[in-house]
Amino acid sequence: MPRKKYFLFEREQEGQCASNWWNHDAYGNNAAANDELTELFNAKNIFSNPKPVKLIAALAELANLKNGDIALDFFSGSATTAHAVLNMNAKDGGNRRYIMVQWPEAVKEDSEAAKAGYKTIDEIGQERIKRAAKKIRDENPLFAGDLGFKHYTLKPVPQDTLDKLEVFDPDALVEDATVLDGFGKNTVLETWLVKDGYGFSADVQAVKLKDYTAYWCGRHLYLIEPGFTQEDVAELFKRYDTEGAFSPDHVVLFGYSFAAWSVREMLEINLRQLKDGAKNLQINIDTRY
Repeated sequence: MPRKKYFLFEREQEGQCASNWWNHDAYGNNAAANDELTELFNAKNIFSNPKPVKLIAALAELANLKNGDIALDFFSGSATTAHAVLNMNAKDGGNRRYIMVQWPEAVKEDSEAAKAGYKTIDEIGQERIKRAAKKIRDENPLFAGDLGFKHYTLKPVPQDTLDKLEVFDPDALVEDATVLDGFGKNTVLETWLVKDGYGFSADVQAVKLKDYTAYWCGRHLYLIEPGFTQEDVAELFKRYDTEGAFSPDHVVLFGYSFAAWSVREMLEINLRQLKDGAKNLQINIDTRY
């Protein structure tokens, strides 16, 4: 049943409020958090009831958020957690990271955020990180750490693409570029980078062959798009043979773009020869679907 909520001042004496573990002078309050956003955005009331940066930083320290750790905020709102993590890194030269998750909830039509041009809450959070990063960089010119971020969105895969995955026959010797179109090259590449342990911030190098672009990271070379030809194989073999630093020992193929058995065999025959070369490389070809 509904019950009335009583505050401490109603039970004891007028003007007495509930005690707080976090002293406002040391850790801030909602008013201070509003002031922080007002200074960053040069506008008032961009976001309702933000948390103070000092409070989130204190909680992160209490949780022993060390260098290399990741702070995950599944209700990021105005991205105070990201701001706090960047502040902590600038303070001690650390490399803590963050993942902010925010549903693209629409702002109210008559809100100050809407008047400022923001359509969703996550847009406010992204802009807050950019402005906070600039402020931190200006105030800490000797700090060389990473103040950027990558933005990922979740989107449903078209149903016809899912249907094609169900009926696809890798032995049919027919490429289907529409499957790649349904996901997007970047989605496939990022998914594989995470799967192979490189994470979301991997340093990927585009490798231009004859008329084809592959993607190299660490021990892996990713071939995602269709259109790989004998000339591209020859150029790839040349790279392995003549460039000392080029030695990925895993070649990963997007199976829907390399359905033809002849293309895979062409790769295997040529790359197999590298085992007997000067580098003595054992190349593994991994076809993924």
